[in-house]
Parts: sequence; C-alpha cells; structure tokens
Amino acid sequence: MNLSTKSINSICENSSVKSIKKLMEKKYEEVSSDITKLQKIQKKVENIIKQCVNIEDNLNCFSIKSMPRFKVIGEMSDYRAYSEYKNIHDMKQELEGQTIISSIKRMITFSDAGIEENKMVIVRPAEDIKKDEDAVMYDKCVYTIVQDGIRANDVMEETFTKSLKWCAENGYIHKGIVFINFILISFNEGDTRSFLELYAPIEEDTEKI
Repeated sequence: MNLSTKSINSICENSSVKSIKKLMEKKYEEVSSDITKLQKIQKKVENIIKQCVNIEDNLNCFSIKSMPRFKVIGEMSDYRAYSEYKNIHDMKQELEGQTIISSIKRMITFSDAGIEENKMVIVRPAEDIKKDEDAVMYDKCVYTIVQDGIRANDVMEETFTKSLKWCAENGYIHKGIVFINFILISFNEGDTRSFLELYAPIEEDTEKI
C-alpha cells in the first residue's frame, strides 16, 4: 500500500481497528489526490502526442477543417510581451486550467491591399457556447501547419501566397481573416523552432460553381 516506514511502525507497535481505519482513510485521500494530479499530467502529455501527430500529418499541407469554437476574453500585444502574461494569470478561473500559450491566438485581418490589423487575443474554448452567443466559429477553413524559425516573415508571407493560390485552384475565397495558434516548440543545434497552425476561414467561389 506504499505506506511510510513511520506508518508501518505505528501499526506494528500499537494499533487498533479504529486507528488502522483512520490511517487508511488518510492514505486513501493521499492516493486520490495523486491520481487526480497524474490524470491532469496524463491529459497534457496526451495532447502533446496528438500535436506531434498533427504536425507530421499537416506540416506545409493544405486541407479544409472546421475551427474549434472559442471566445475572446482579452487582448495582449505579442507572445513575447511577458509582462502582459499577468492578464492571463488573472483570468485563470475563466481559462479553466489552459496553458498560457494555448490561451493566445494571433488574429490577422487583410484585404487585397494587404494586412489591415494584426493583434493577439486571449481566448478560451467555447464548445458549450451556442451559435447565437458571443463565440468565434467558422465551419470551413483552410488549415495548415508551418515551422517558424529565423525567417519568420518569409515563412508567413510564403504561406499566405501559397494558401491564396490553393484557394483559387480549389474554388474557394478567403474571408479576409487568419487565426494563428502556437502549438509546439523544438530545438536543433541551438536553433529554436516553433510550429504554428493556421486557420483561414473561406467560402465557396460562387462564380466557379
């Protein structure tokens, strides 16, 4: 039962049914608490495994996916604005245990003239929010994952160009907005590389139907 030496000695030296029961009840509470903590860790590990598989399947590939619903509950200037992470910490109850990184999305709006707005938003999942409530949801998006390293601007510009071309070839039109999520970071010989997933809401090009 993984009892401490002290507990075992107390049982062997002087114990009654009542004292053993009390000791076991305390041990039961400790084990239950450990199980809860381990289940939380297990869930986080499972999520990272899923993200690794997701990266292997979708890196630099385009597909159509539904974007998970979310609710915007705040804003910050950038991923690296560490002083603003306090805003996320202050919202920990509403974020329901999400990690800091999974609580942030980059939201870019654009037109034919170029980028109109580029900002970071603090979000929480909103699967429980109905369509007529305050949730961001898009059933059809161009989806891809990119590796963002030293040439960050080049990668994003290249991805943007490729996605527009892919949409045109497959009869879709961008809605002028892109959501970017940070999902994983890796290191290779001192080079930091992050993996980002992109959701770009689209609609069918009615002129090509």
